[in-house]
Amino acid sequence: MNSTPKKTLQFEVSLPASDPVQALEVGVQADALGFDALSLPDHIFQPRRFEDGLEGRACLFTTLGALAHATSRVQLGQAVVCAPFHHPVQLARAITSLDRLSGGRASLGIGAGWYRAEFEAMGIPFPSASERRALLTETLEILHAYWTQERVNYQGKIFQVCDLLTEPRLLQPSIPRITVGGSAPALLEIAGRYADAVNIIPPWLTPQRMDLPRGLATTAQELRSKVQAVHRAAEKAGRDPGALEIAVNVQVLIDEEQKAVDAVLTSAAQGLGVESSLVRNSPMTLVGTPVSCVEKLSSLQEELGFQRVVCSFFVPSQMGLFAREVLSRFRDEL
Repeated sequence: MNSTPKKTLQFEVSLPASDPVQALEVGVQADALGFDALSLPDHIFQPRRFEDGLEGRACLFTTLGALAHATSRVQLGQAVVCAPFHHPVQLARAITSLDRLSGGRASLGIGAGWYRAEFEAMGIPFPSASERRALLTETLEILHAYWTQERVNYQGKIFQVCDLLTEPRLLQPSIPRITVGGSAPALLEIAGRYADAVNIIPPWLTPQRMDLPRGLATTAQELRSKVQAVHRAAEKAGRDPGALEIAVNVQVLIDEEQKAVDAVLTSAAQGLGVESSLVRNSPMTLVGTPVSCVEKLSSLQEELGFQRVVCSFFVPSQMGLFAREVLSRFRDEL
Protein backbone atom coordinates (compact mmCIF):
# COMPACT_ATOMS: atom_id res chain seq x y z
CA MET A 1 0.00 0.00 0.00
CA ASN A 2 1.20 3.51 -0.82
CA SER A 3 1.43 5.36 2.53
CA THR A 4 2.24 8.76 1.01
CA PRO A 5 -0.40 11.32 2.13
CA LYS A 6 -2.52 12.59 -0.76
CA LYS A 7 -3.72 15.98 0.50
CA THR A 8 -3.08 18.56 3.13
CA LEU A 9 -5.26 17.91 6.17
CA GLN A 10 -6.43 20.13 9.01
CA PHE A 11 -5.96 18.61 12.47
CA GLU A 12 -8.24 19.56 15.35
CA VAL A 13 -7.81 18.46 18.97
CA SER A 14 -10.92 17.60 20.95
CA LEU A 15 -9.81 18.79 24.36
CA PRO A 16 -10.38 16.90 27.62
CA ALA A 17 -13.40 18.66 29.06
CA SER A 18 -13.86 17.43 32.62
CA ASP A 19 -11.45 20.04 34.04
CA PRO A 20 -10.95 23.51 32.52
CA VAL A 21 -7.39 23.68 33.86
CA GLN A 22 -6.45 20.48 32.02
CA ALA A 23 -8.21 21.71 28.88
CA LEU A 24 -6.16 24.90 29.04
CA GLU A 25 -2.89 23.02 29.50
CA VAL A 26 -3.57 20.61 26.63
CA GLY A 27 -4.81 23.45 24.41
CA VAL A 28 -1.62 25.46 24.92
CA GLN A 29 0.45 22.36 24.07
CA ALA A 30 -1.60 21.69 20.93
CA ASP A 31 -1.15 25.31 19.83
CA ALA A 32 2.64 25.04 20.21
CA LEU A 33 2.75 21.66 18.44
CA GLY A 34 1.14 22.97 15.25
CA PHE A 35 -2.41 21.64 15.44
CA ASP A 36 -4.89 23.78 13.51
CA ALA A 37 -7.87 23.96 15.86
CA LEU A 38 -9.18 23.17 19.31
CA SER A 39 -12.70 22.24 20.31
CA LEU A 40 -14.70 21.54 23.43
CA PRO A 41 -18.12 19.93 23.90
CA ASP A 42 -21.22 21.78 25.07
CA HIS A 43 -22.39 19.39 27.79
CA ILE A 44 -23.28 19.57 31.46
CA PHE A 45 -22.20 15.96 31.93
CA GLN A 46 -21.57 12.93 29.73
CA PRO A 47 -21.11 9.18 30.08
CA ARG A 48 -17.51 8.18 30.67
CA ARG A 49 -15.77 6.71 27.64
CA PHE A 50 -14.26 3.52 29.02
CA GLU A 51 -16.08 2.85 32.27
CA ASP A 52 -19.52 3.14 33.81
CA GLY A 53 -20.83 6.36 35.28
CA LEU A 54 -21.07 10.03 34.39
CA GLU A 55 -18.47 12.77 34.22
CA GLY A 56 -19.10 16.50 34.58
CA ARG A 57 -18.04 18.95 31.88
CA ALA A 58 -16.37 22.36 32.15
CA CYS A 59 -18.23 25.47 31.02
CA LEU A 60 -17.69 25.74 27.27
CA PHE A 61 -17.37 29.47 26.64
CA THR A 62 -15.55 30.30 29.88
CA THR A 63 -12.87 27.77 28.95
CA LEU A 64 -12.69 29.00 25.35
CA GLY A 65 -12.25 32.55 26.63
CA ALA A 66 -9.24 31.44 28.66
CA LEU A 67 -7.85 29.62 25.62
CA ALA A 68 -8.26 32.79 23.53
CA HIS A 69 -5.84 34.52 25.89
CA ALA A 70 -3.44 31.59 26.32
CA THR A 71 -3.02 30.56 22.65
CA SER A 72 -1.83 32.49 19.62
CA ARG A 73 -2.78 30.78 16.36
CA VAL A 74 -5.20 27.84 16.67
CA GLN A 75 -8.82 28.21 15.67
CA LEU A 76 -11.19 27.95 18.65
CA GLY A 77 -14.41 26.00 18.22
CA GLN A 78 -16.95 23.66 19.70
CA ALA A 79 -17.77 20.01 19.08
CA VAL A 80 -20.53 20.89 19.20
CA VAL A 81 -22.81 23.61 20.62
CA CYS A 82 -26.17 22.16 21.66
CA ALA A 83 -28.54 24.56 19.90
CA PRO A 84 -31.49 24.04 22.31
CA PHE A 85 -29.30 25.23 25.21
CA HIS A 86 -28.80 28.71 23.70
CA HIS A 87 -30.91 31.53 22.34
CA PRO A 88 -29.33 32.28 18.93
CA VAL A 89 -28.70 35.94 19.80
CA GLN A 90 -26.81 34.98 22.95
CA LEU A 91 -24.88 32.39 20.95
CA ALA A 92 -23.98 34.98 18.31
CA ARG A 93 -22.76 37.34 21.02
CA ALA A 94 -20.65 34.59 22.63
CA ILE A 95 -18.97 33.65 19.35
CA THR A 96 -18.42 37.31 18.45
CA SER A 97 -16.81 38.02 21.82
CA LEU A 98 -14.61 34.92 21.45
CA ASP A 99 -13.60 36.11 18.00
CA ARG A 100 -12.54 39.52 19.26
CA LEU A 101 -10.74 38.12 22.30
CA SER A 102 -8.80 35.63 20.15
CA GLY A 103 -7.80 38.02 17.39
CA GLY A 104 -10.26 36.62 14.86
CA ARG A 105 -9.86 32.89 15.54
CA ALA A 106 -13.41 31.86 16.47
CA SER A 107 -15.42 29.23 14.62
CA LEU A 108 -18.79 27.66 15.36
CA GLY A 109 -19.59 23.97 15.63
CA ILE A 110 -23.27 23.33 16.24
CA GLY A 111 -25.75 20.47 16.42
CA ALA A 112 -29.36 19.78 17.31
CA GLY A 113 -28.67 18.19 20.72
CA TRP A 114 -29.03 14.53 21.59
CA TYR A 115 -28.56 13.71 25.28
CA ARG A 116 -31.97 13.59 26.95
CA ALA A 117 -30.52 13.10 30.46
CA GLU A 118 -29.04 16.61 30.50
CA PHE A 119 -32.38 18.18 29.62
CA GLU A 120 -34.15 16.16 32.31
CA ALA A 121 -31.50 17.03 34.92
CA MET A 122 -32.04 20.75 34.24
CA GLY A 123 -35.81 20.38 34.21
CA ILE A 124 -36.25 21.58 30.63
CA PRO A 125 -38.25 19.83 27.88
CA PHE A 126 -36.41 17.54 25.48
CA PRO A 127 -37.88 18.44 22.05
CA SER A 128 -38.59 15.83 19.42
CA ALA A 129 -36.00 15.27 16.69
CA SER A 130 -38.01 17.32 14.19
CA GLU A 131 -38.44 20.16 16.70
CA ARG A 132 -34.71 20.20 17.44
CA ARG A 133 -33.91 20.34 13.72
CA ALA A 134 -36.35 23.22 13.24
CA LEU A 135 -34.73 25.06 16.13
CA LEU A 136 -31.27 24.45 14.64
CA THR A 137 -32.40 25.78 11.27
CA GLU A 138 -33.78 29.00 12.76
CA THR A 139 -30.66 29.40 14.88
CA LEU A 140 -28.43 29.18 11.80
CA GLU A 141 -30.58 31.71 9.94
CA ILE A 142 -30.42 34.19 12.84
CA LEU A 143 -26.67 33.72 13.25
CA HIS A 144 -26.10 34.49 9.58
CA ALA A 145 -28.27 37.60 9.83
CA TYR A 146 -26.53 38.74 13.03
CA TRP A 147 -23.09 38.50 11.42
CA THR A 148 -24.03 40.14 8.11
CA GLN A 149 -26.45 42.91 9.11
CA GLU A 150 -26.25 45.96 11.36
CA ARG A 151 -29.71 45.25 12.74
CA VAL A 152 -31.69 42.02 12.67
CA ASN A 153 -35.40 41.45 12.23
CA TYR A 154 -36.50 37.82 12.15
CA GLN A 155 -39.89 36.19 12.47
CA GLY A 156 -39.72 32.42 12.86
CA LYS A 157 -41.99 29.82 14.39
CA ILE A 158 -39.64 29.45 17.36
CA PHE A 159 -37.64 32.69 17.56
CA GLN A 160 -38.53 36.32 16.93
CA VAL A 161 -35.93 39.09 16.82
CA CYS A 162 -36.94 42.74 16.54
CA ASP A 163 -34.62 45.51 15.31
CA LEU A 164 -31.66 44.00 17.17
CA LEU A 165 -28.38 45.93 17.15
CA THR A 166 -25.47 43.62 16.26
CA GLU A 167 -22.57 45.26 18.05
CA PRO A 168 -19.75 44.70 18.73
CA ARG A 169 -18.85 43.31 15.32
CA LEU A 170 -16.70 40.32 14.42
CA LEU A 171 -12.99 40.89 14.08
CA GLN A 172 -12.51 38.41 11.23
CA PRO A 173 -13.58 39.81 7.84
CA SER A 174 -16.11 37.08 7.03
CA ILE A 175 -18.53 35.15 9.21
CA PRO A 176 -16.97 32.38 11.31
CA ARG A 177 -16.72 28.98 9.71
CA ILE A 178 -19.88 27.08 10.63
CA THR A 179 -19.69 23.31 11.12
CA VAL A 180 -22.82 21.24 11.65
CA GLY A 181 -22.18 18.05 13.59
CA GLY A 182 -24.20 14.85 13.29
CA SER A 183 -25.03 12.00 10.95
CA ALA A 184 -28.82 11.70 10.72
CA PRO A 185 -30.07 12.22 7.14
CA ALA A 186 -32.23 15.23 8.03
CA LEU A 187 -29.31 16.84 9.86
CA LEU A 188 -27.04 16.31 6.85
CA GLU A 189 -29.69 18.10 4.78
CA ILE A 190 -29.37 21.11 7.08
CA ALA A 191 -25.58 20.97 6.83
CA GLY A 192 -25.76 20.88 3.05
CA ARG A 193 -27.91 24.03 3.02
CA TYR A 194 -26.32 26.18 5.70
CA ALA A 195 -22.87 24.97 6.78
CA ASP A 196 -19.31 25.53 5.62
CA ALA A 197 -18.34 22.14 7.03
CA VAL A 198 -19.92 18.98 8.39
CA ASN A 199 -18.51 16.95 11.26
CA ILE A 200 -19.74 13.43 10.57
CA ILE A 201 -20.30 12.06 14.05
CA PRO A 202 -20.75 8.27 14.00
CA PRO A 203 -23.98 6.72 15.33
CA TRP A 204 -22.75 6.33 18.91
CA LEU A 205 -25.07 9.05 20.20
CA THR A 206 -28.63 8.19 21.23
CA PRO A 207 -31.03 10.25 23.37
CA GLN A 208 -30.27 7.91 26.28
CA ARG A 209 -26.52 7.33 26.18
CA MET A 210 -23.23 7.27 24.32
CA ASP A 211 -22.81 3.87 22.64
CA LEU A 212 -19.10 3.72 21.77
CA PRO A 213 -19.13 0.05 20.67
CA ARG A 214 -21.85 0.85 18.15
CA GLY A 215 -19.90 3.85 16.88
CA LEU A 216 -16.69 1.85 16.56
CA ALA A 217 -18.53 -0.72 14.45
CA THR A 218 -19.24 1.97 11.83
CA THR A 219 -17.74 0.99 8.48
CA ALA A 220 -15.95 3.17 5.96
CA GLN A 221 -18.81 2.46 3.54
CA GLU A 222 -21.32 3.89 6.03
CA LEU A 223 -19.20 7.02 6.45
CA ARG A 224 -18.86 7.36 2.69
CA SER A 225 -22.65 7.22 2.33
CA LYS A 226 -22.91 10.13 4.81
CA VAL A 227 -20.43 12.16 2.75
CA GLN A 228 -22.44 11.44 -0.40
CA ALA A 229 -25.67 12.43 1.35
CA VAL A 230 -24.36 15.83 2.44
CA HIS A 231 -22.96 16.44 -1.04
CA ARG A 232 -26.39 15.72 -2.54
CA ALA A 233 -27.96 18.13 -0.04
CA ALA A 234 -25.50 20.85 -1.05
CA GLU A 235 -26.27 20.31 -4.74
CA LYS A 236 -30.00 20.45 -4.00
CA ALA A 237 -29.46 23.79 -2.29
CA GLY A 238 -27.59 25.11 -5.33
CA ARG A 239 -24.20 24.99 -3.64
CA ASP A 240 -20.88 23.53 -4.73
CA PRO A 241 -20.43 20.22 -2.84
CA GLY A 242 -16.68 20.47 -3.28
CA ALA A 243 -16.63 23.68 -1.21
CA LEU A 244 -18.08 21.88 1.83
CA GLU A 245 -15.39 20.70 4.24
CA ILE A 246 -15.81 17.17 5.57
CA ALA A 247 -14.51 16.34 9.06
CA VAL A 248 -14.22 12.94 10.71
CA ASN A 249 -13.65 12.05 14.36
CA VAL A 250 -10.94 9.63 15.43
CA GLN A 251 -9.85 8.23 18.77
CA VAL A 252 -6.02 8.28 18.79
CA LEU A 253 -3.70 5.86 20.56
CA ILE A 254 -0.13 6.14 19.33
CA ASP A 255 3.27 5.02 20.60
CA GLU A 256 6.63 4.26 19.05
CA GLU A 257 6.41 0.76 20.55
CA GLN A 258 3.57 -1.52 19.48
CA LYS A 259 3.69 -3.31 22.84
CA ALA A 260 2.86 -0.08 24.66
CA VAL A 261 -0.07 0.51 22.29
CA ASP A 262 -1.38 -3.02 22.84
CA ALA A 263 -1.31 -2.66 26.63
CA VAL A 264 -3.49 0.46 26.62
CA LEU A 265 -5.69 -0.92 23.84
CA THR A 266 -6.44 -4.10 25.79
CA SER A 267 -7.49 -2.11 28.83
CA ALA A 268 -9.68 0.26 26.79
CA ALA A 269 -11.35 -2.61 24.93
CA GLN A 270 -12.10 -4.40 28.17
CA GLY A 271 -13.67 -1.22 29.54
CA LEU A 272 -15.92 -1.04 26.50
CA GLY A 273 -16.69 -4.75 26.54
CA VAL A 274 -15.45 -5.29 22.97
CA GLU A 275 -12.62 -7.09 21.21
CA SER A 276 -9.38 -5.18 20.76
CA SER A 277 -9.62 -5.79 17.02
CA LEU A 278 -12.83 -3.73 16.81
CA VAL A 279 -11.09 -0.72 18.35
CA ARG A 280 -7.92 -1.18 16.27
CA ASN A 281 -9.65 -1.66 12.90
CA SER A 282 -12.48 0.87 13.18
CA PRO A 283 -12.35 3.83 10.76
CA MET A 284 -13.05 5.92 13.85
CA THR A 285 -9.64 5.15 15.42
CA LEU A 286 -5.95 5.61 14.78
CA VAL A 287 -4.25 2.95 16.88
CA GLY A 288 -0.64 1.90 16.50
CA THR A 289 2.82 3.18 15.72
CA PRO A 290 3.31 6.43 13.78
CA VAL A 291 3.91 4.52 10.54
CA SER A 292 0.70 2.53 10.86
CA CYS A 293 -1.29 5.65 11.80
CA VAL A 294 -0.02 7.50 8.71
CA GLU A 295 -0.89 4.53 6.50
CA LYS A 296 -4.40 4.18 7.91
CA LEU A 297 -5.15 7.91 7.81
CA SER A 298 -3.89 8.19 4.23
CA SER A 299 -6.04 5.22 3.19
CA LEU A 300 -9.14 6.63 4.89
CA GLN A 301 -8.60 10.04 3.33
CA GLU A 302 -8.32 8.44 -0.10
CA GLU A 303 -11.55 6.53 0.48
CA LEU A 304 -13.66 9.21 2.17
CA GLY A 305 -12.24 12.48 0.86
CA PHE A 306 -12.26 14.36 4.16
CA GLN A 307 -10.27 17.54 4.82
CA ARG A 308 -10.27 17.69 8.64
CA VAL A 309 -9.52 15.17 11.38
CA VAL A 310 -10.88 15.77 14.89
CA CYS A 311 -8.55 13.90 17.25
CA SER A 312 -9.48 12.65 20.71
CA PHE A 313 -6.34 11.31 22.39
CA PHE A 314 -6.53 8.30 24.69
CA VAL A 315 -3.40 9.76 26.34
CA PRO A 316 -2.99 13.55 25.85
CA SER A 317 0.79 13.34 26.31
CA GLN A 318 0.94 11.44 23.01
CA MET A 319 0.06 14.63 21.08
CA GLY A 320 3.73 15.50 20.63
CA LEU A 321 4.59 12.19 18.96
CA PHE A 322 1.49 12.47 16.77
CA ALA A 323 2.38 16.02 15.69
CA ARG A 324 5.98 15.11 14.84
CA GLU A 325 5.34 11.84 13.05
CA VAL A 326 1.78 12.01 11.68
CA LEU A 327 0.51 15.59 11.41
CA SER A 328 3.72 16.73 9.71
CA ARG A 329 3.27 14.16 6.94
CA PHE A 330 0.02 15.79 5.84
CA ARG A 331 1.13 19.42 5.96
CA ASP A 332 1.99 19.72 2.27
CA GLU A 333 0.90 17.83 -0.80
CA LEU A 334 3.64 15.45 -1.81
